[in-house]
Amino acid sequence: MYHQVSHKCCIPLKLFLLTFAVFGAAIGTGTGSPNKNAKKMDKALIVYYSWSGNTRQIAQYIREFADADIFEIKPAKPYPADYDECVKQAEADIKANRRPPLAQMPANLADYGIIFVGSPNWWSTIAPPVASFLATAALEGKTIVPFCTHGTGGQANLFADIAKLAPQSRMLGGFAIEDKKVGAAKPEVQKWLKNLGMIK
Repeated sequence: MYHQVSHKCCIPLKLFLLTFAVFGAAIGTGTGSPNKNAKKMDKALIVYYSWSGNTRQIAQYIREFADADIFEIKPAKPYPADYDECVKQAEADIKANRRPPLAQMPANLADYGIIFVGSPNWWSTIAPPVASFLATAALEGKTIVPFCTHGTGGQANLFADIAKLAPQSRMLGGFAIEDKKVGAAKPEVQKWLKNLGMIK
């Protein structure tokens, strides 16, 4: 809101108009609309890969609390449904540093300033489909918020590896939860988002 100017003000009219123009340009139009760039930076997208459904559940909790949009990463060729076969293929892909092609990428990634990135802990790092997303996406200048689910290995190298694949992004503190605790993790997710200052 602009401050009213007293008719007794001694500022020359030309100087006042110049000041008004600069001030108006800085905050946008005089309609009270928020700055579009500020809105973009506040808009959040949750991007995640989930094989068993655990990481998907955490993504849904985040969506509920943070009112964010959501996108599930899917490899063009899904990993085997059988656990042992999936573990075997995941190990081979990670050791070979393979980044599998994805079925699709978010169509409007440029509209978001905050990107939550979720992955299961596979062999102490991110699942290869997540690496494919990070290596392909234009994430420069965005804020990355990582989260992961795991058996008993904790976050391991996940968050560090996400940071390596998004070197021009700002990283915030991540969230890691054991698979068997996912069903009751909603309050923990809420607390984490509050500590980050993303929700009240």
